[in-house]
Amino acid sequence: MTIEKCQNHCRERSTKYAGLQHGQLCYCGNTYETYGPLGGDHCGMECAGDPTEFCGGYLANSIFSTPVKIISTKTFH
Repeated sequence: MTIEKCQNHCRERSTKYAGLQHGQLCYCGNTYETYGPLGGDHCGMECAGDPTEFCGGYLANSIFSTPVKIISTKTFH
């Protein structure tokens, strides 16, 4: 799992946030749940798909917004 793969997975499900946990788990949602932010020191596990990225920690999610999906574009002259 990578940050980009999780973001794209969650965007396809029309959710606002992508959460990565334990280096390889991807969760999608529209709210931050009960516990709120913990701080970066809890999210130091390398992503299984890219060891240069960090994907959460033990019972801690790294949260990212999902990319905006452009439905269509029009050019006006």
